[in-house]
Amino acid sequence: MKAYEALRTAAKLSKVPITEIGPRLGFHKSYVSTLISKGSTPRADTLSAMARAIGWELCLVPKGKVPKSALKLD
Repeated sequence: MKAYEALRTAAKLSKVPITEIGPRLGFHKSYVSTLISKGSTPRADTLSAMARAIGWELCLVPKGKVPKSALKLD
């Protein structure tokens, strides 16, 4: 799964509209939806901030130890 797909999925699971993520980070409401529609890959710190804004955490885990609830990036 690509980073923008994981973000979209996490937002859906959290019941947070994509348009609410940008304002939670101090950006325009179209900021995140524009990134997603372009298929952009945000920097790790930006992706982490977006994830936190919707109640998720970006983390690294040892190979083979990924929890089933994780959204695994390619």
